[in-house]
Amino acid sequence: MTGMKRLIAGLGILIALVAGAPNSSAAGGWVVVSLDAVPEWRAGDTIEVGFTVLRHGVTPETSDDLSVVLTDSRGAAYRFDAVPQGAVGHHVAAVAVPAAGSYTWEVTGEVVAAELGSIDVTEPADSAGGGGVAWPWDALQWGSLALAVGLGGLAGHDVVRNRRRHSAGVSAA
Repeated sequence: MTGMKRLIAGLGILIALVAGAPNSSAAGGWVVVSLDAVPEWRAGDTIEVGFTVLRHGVTPETSDDLSVVLTDSRGAAYRFDAVPQGAVGHHVAAVAVPAAGSYTWEVTGEVVAAELGSIDVTEPADSAGGGGVAWPWDALQWGSLALAVGLGGLAGHDVVRNRRRHSAGVSAA
């Protein structure tokens, strides 16, 4: 009878272990998110952010529920859905940068929570506060032509003046 009690006790312990085991999908579910490139952030631009998700840092993981989330200094969050694209595990999100300022950003999903740090979004290059002037191509062409004509005129004037000096010096001798 003791053998039977041991068998029942062993089965009871085995059933308790199996029933009480955590969900295998939640166990060890860490991932690594690697960016294709660090984007240059400008207000008003839509930037394609590409990244690869590797489960346990090794196995490519494709998911339909991933998003890139920007959170501004006031706590407002802007979510941009990512779609699988290219190789297994690679995703792309079209991120429409809302305004200049400081943001934190992350990639989130059911099995992904990767904080990517903070970013500083600058003003658009063609804005008045951008510090530069955007010249249209035509203006550059005409400006270059005007500069070339002006320099050619100065060179021609110099040649004529030197000839007159040379002529005056030869006839006086």
